[in-house]
Amino acid sequence: MYCCLFIINPSSGQNSFQEKLDSLIGKLVIGQLVNHVDTFFTKKHLDAFDKAMEVDDNQYDFIVVVGGDGTINEVMSGMAASNKKTPLLLLAAGTVNDFANYLHLPTDIPSICQVVKDFHVIPCDVGKVNDKYFMNVCAAGMFSGVSLTVGKEEKKLLGPLAYYIQGILDFPTQIQTNMQLRISFDKEDSFDCEALLLLITNTNRVGGFDAIVPQASIQDGLLDVLIVKKCNIGELATIYKDYLLKKHETSPYIIYKQVQSVDIECLNEYGQIDIDGEDGGKFPIHISLNQSQVHLLTPKQ
Repeated sequence: MYCCLFIINPSSGQNSFQEKLDSLIGKLVIGQLVNHVDTFFTKKHLDAFDKAMEVDDNQYDFIVVVGGDGTINEVMSGMAASNKKTPLLLLAAGTVNDFANYLHLPTDIPSICQVVKDFHVIPCDVGKVNDKYFMNVCAAGMFSGVSLTVGKEEKKLLGPLAYYIQGILDFPTQIQTNMQLRISFDKEDSFDCEALLLLITNTNRVGGFDAIVPQASIQDGLLDVLIVKKCNIGELATIYKDYLLKKHETSPYIIYKQVQSVDIECLNEYGQIDIDGEDGGKFPIHISLNQSQVHLLTPKQ
């Protein structure tokens, strides 16, 4: 039987999963899958990161992370920064849960118990932006800061709809976003580009939308860079139509590249970076990839 630690963000999303935790822990114990459970509840920003840094690799057989993308980022960042390999079981309890949904992780108790029973562990790449880690996306430009402006009460009440409503309200100003970027892929010669949106991803799921970055994988050792060039409303509508037809990566308004590292400057006043839904600081940024840096418990299939 296993020994595990639950790292729980009690304020994540709509608190829908936290209500199941007593039942889940009971099933794990009664089913003789675990014989010791410790719990840690976060109270403030970086509590989950600090706890992951503090835990010894030999202390637990696995760690259960209960929270949204921000909480998952903190734990995976702590594991990556301290080079720990204890497997993580991610339980989506946030508003959008891009990373957990990309992995098709279960949310019902019997399926979660089956994941523990099978104990199928996979390595996962982790991105790094300057001195910060990301497991899903580093973004800048149009709509990238929506998650920073939506309050906790709106997220609890409306769920993912809160982000979409805020995005619609912000659209008139967002379409005017104009980042003058200077970009270098894999230390090659740089080029300049005017952009509405910049995404550097580890998965193909961003903001609740699937396959935005179609070839992304957490196990390929590559970063996926997608840039939406400066365009008007009509051209943006064409990009969206191409996305629905699954051919947007070849659009003339899109730059799509798979690389191992990226260096980006912003030559005008725009400077806000979003990392997994949290404030990521300012340009310039150097993005690299730590291959197979953390380990995850996932369904066998």
